[in-house]
Amino acid sequence: QTWFAQNLVTNDNSKKLVPIPLGVPIHYGFEGSPNSIHTVQTMLDIRNKMPSFLNRARTILFDVGTIGTGKRHVARMQAKHDLERCVELMPRSDPVTTWSTYYAQHQFAI
Repeated sequence: QTWFAQNLVTNDNSKKLVPIPLGVPIHYGFEGSPNSIHTVQTMLDIRNKMPSFLNRARTILFDVGTIGTGKRHVARMQAKHDLERCVELMPRSDPVTTWSTYYAQHQFAI
């Protein structure tokens, strides 16, 4: 059996404990994803196929789907305003498209 963990540093060579990056939506998965393992594998596949950092778009991706409330929301709106000329608005899309087409193709996102 394989276990996945976020924010993990390990010397476990048995591969029973597999680190996954922070931000992978393992808790809610994707629509049509049968389980968390499928979600993790999909995200790792996207990560392995994405271009290197320097070969990604230099515009800042603004994810309109993460609009919220409070200080974080105010800070994001201020950053969007301050960086207006170099921000690309991301349309709403399903999670797999969001990660593979948008996040994986940009150097930065807010």
